[in-house]
Amino acid sequence: MVFRENLCRGLAAAAAISAMAANGAARPILVFNEDDSNALMKAPAEAYVSYFDSVCRGAVTHFFMCPNAMRSNVDSQAFEPIWRALDEKGVDPKWAGTAKWLHDNGIDPYAIWTKRAHEKGVSPWITMRMNDIHGVDDPSWPSLCTMWREHPEYRCDPDYRGEDWYPYAFDYSHEAVRKRALDYIRELLEKYDVDGIECDWLRFPWHFPLKSARSKAHHLTEFMACVRRIADAAGRRRGRKVLVGARVPSNMEDSLDLGMDAVAWSRDGSVDWIVPCNFCNSVDFDLDYDGWRKAVNPNVTIVPGLDTTLMPGGHRTPWRYLTLAEYQGWCETQYAQGAPGIYIFNFFQHKVEKNGDFAIWEAGLDGRFSPEAVASAHILVYPISYRDCIYLRQPGVQTGRLDKGKTIVFRIGKVPAAGRCEVRLDMASRLSVHGEILAKATLNGHAASACVGGVLSFPVKALRDGRNGLDIPPLAAELRGAELVVVK
Repeated sequence: MVFRENLCRGLAAAAAISAMAANGAARPILVFNEDDSNALMKAPAEAYVSYFDSVCRGAVTHFFMCPNAMRSNVDSQAFEPIWRALDEKGVDPKWAGTAKWLHDNGIDPYAIWTKRAHEKGVSPWITMRMNDIHGVDDPSWPSLCTMWREHPEYRCDPDYRGEDWYPYAFDYSHEAVRKRALDYIRELLEKYDVDGIECDWLRFPWHFPLKSARSKAHHLTEFMACVRRIADAAGRRRGRKVLVGARVPSNMEDSLDLGMDAVAWSRDGSVDWIVPCNFCNSVDFDLDYDGWRKAVNPNVTIVPGLDTTLMPGGHRTPWRYLTLAEYQGWCETQYAQGAPGIYIFNFFQHKVEKNGDFAIWEAGLDGRFSPEAVASAHILVYPISYRDCIYLRQPGVQTGRLDKGKTIVFRIGKVPAAGRCEVRLDMASRLSVHGEILAKATLNGHAASACVGGVLSFPVKALRDGRNGLDIPPLAAELRGAELVVVK
């Protein structure tokens, strides 16, 4: 009876949060993904409480904690603890010494954060990196586990010795690989009193040889069903439901091409949450939330995710961090499609990287990504990008030569009631040479009202809800990037 009452309360609370967010209430979902090693420090428990409070200071509703790469940051039988690296010859320990110090001193950041989250009304989750391959091209990297080092037959390409990372990933068609991961999930849910477990299939997104990944998707579908059973068992022990989530590529077809059938996972009851997200290099500004919503079991919460950087022309081109106006433009697009909130990954980089923007760290955590803040923003920016997911191809790339002309597509959410818009073009040539030709470009059939230095101005009535097409006439030039700017 107690279990049933607690379970009902848990389900009702989860439903209330989702409904509140979907209806545009004051506290939409904001998931903060805590990196596996960013906040590890030799410090007392109070320092971890302070860090949590610095992140969860009002806007963050869910705190997702990552305790692993290929090895575990905490003591484990399933995954070797990272401090195994301290005894390995020729290995750079990096954060292994810190993890060992914390263990020896009885300080568990994930337990501290879980407790603090419950105290502050924030939902704590564990997010597990399912196939982290950082450092696979570097024998000195500390998180390369013994199983990976000694059993190349468990890799996607056992014979590969090149510089690309994806062939070195664990191949989940092997039962030993799946068992190891499931055992770790079981350990984590026994150790931590969290609200959910997320399988992060985007760290990294290669779980089978690429040519056979779609045909082997059933292995991950069966795996997720096992995770469901483990989470349900943990829920029975605690008297409340433990949710299951999955972070997957932003596009359903790309997900399937990598062996991730998240739609099937939703329909068979394996998952409660799905986070469609870009992989790493470039945020997907054409993320089709509405398509996911229509395909997925309606009882599953879908929270679109984004990383921190942009590469307009594919993974070989220069990257940069998003601006606040770009974050808000992306959020506006997702909210307009019905998203109940957003999921931010690698967001700590704005705080610690020398090229990051600390003001964005503060803005995001203080609520500037909320529907209300986005709706009141004076400027929203929507750049072109691509679907950063499958290494050997780059779907959605719109840059390139303009000799035959080109239609550039920008996705926005809703057309504002008033204002103006501009399209800013980045070309690998002197724009002044092409001014007369560029002036003939049209946005959804509307002629530009001005063309100055590669910036095309249009009335706001030229915009459409959703996708907008800019038709560029033939030019002897190369397009490196483009962005649609809406000024309200």
